[in-house]
Amino acid sequence: MAGGCQMMKFPNLFVIGAPKAGTTSLVTYLSTHPNVLISSPKEPNYWTKELPNEGEEERTLSGYTRLYAHATARHSVCIDGSTSYCWSRTALPEIIRELPASRFVFMIRNPVSLAPSLHSEEVLDGNEDVYEFNDAWKLQGEREKGRRIPRTSPCRQKVCYRIIASLGTHLKWIRGIIPADQLHIILFDDFIRDPRSEYLRLLRFLGLVEVEPTSYAVHNSSRHPVAPGFTRAILRPPAVLRPAALAARTILHRLGVKGLRSRSIRRLALQGRISAPSEQTRSEMREYFEPEIKLLENLLSTELKEWRS
Repeated sequence: MAGGCQMMKFPNLFVIGAPKAGTTSLVTYLSTHPNVLISSPKEPNYWTKELPNEGEEERTLSGYTRLYAHATARHSVCIDGSTSYCWSRTALPEIIRELPASRFVFMIRNPVSLAPSLHSEEVLDGNEDVYEFNDAWKLQGEREKGRRIPRTSPCRQKVCYRIIASLGTHLKWIRGIIPADQLHIILFDDFIRDPRSEYLRLLRFLGLVEVEPTSYAVHNSSRHPVAPGFTRAILRPPAVLRPAALAARTILHRLGVKGLRSRSIRRLALQGRISAPSEQTRSEMREYFEPEIKLLENLLSTELKEWRS
């Protein structure tokens, strides 16, 4: 592929996560910049080999490069916003090997608040069959061994919330692969507190002129489906119906209609409502993630005292 990269159009900026840490809002702000092109879908997951290819066109080389085919000379930044790249152990090494000049953005959130949001997102996407976070947390040890994985989950990692939320481990691994001058880090707390300052700081990292969005509204905030079982049936149909569902999805994509099912489900979801952890579960999470928070403090040379409250 390396030789073909010069002839095909590939992204040169990867917003690699963490999931549920503000990446959708950030990419939405960037999409308003005249020199930026965002792929649709935002998360093609092309480089994540842990996720099975269920027939999505963007998971093929021709389909992936087609996402950026309409880039013009003014688009100095082309973005792939796949947050799976932060926990995948196949994606980043391959990206750096094939596209060595790429730059990366990694957004970091308190893992104690991140894990429940991850669970809520997987329930919303139809990948999780344990609808209460407290129960899903108790299953983490089993799931990390490959057991008790929902049949609708595309891979084990998607429902291993302890692993995905271990951002200190991920950052240490990421820094061992990505050169320091090609990695930009944003703390979720800073982004929520002052999105404009963090956005302008990112523009400077990218060498882009200061063009601001009309609004710094929050996008893709946590929500929980009204009827989780119905959500799973729509987004993850039974095996016998999947070929027909995939064929319909492919036709709609070729007609330019993408994300119809997920948008419909999200309209039925309750914004801001997630399966809240009990105090006991929160205590267990604080204890489990303490080494991760300490590691982040060392890597970032900052104190994260508020994460322990």
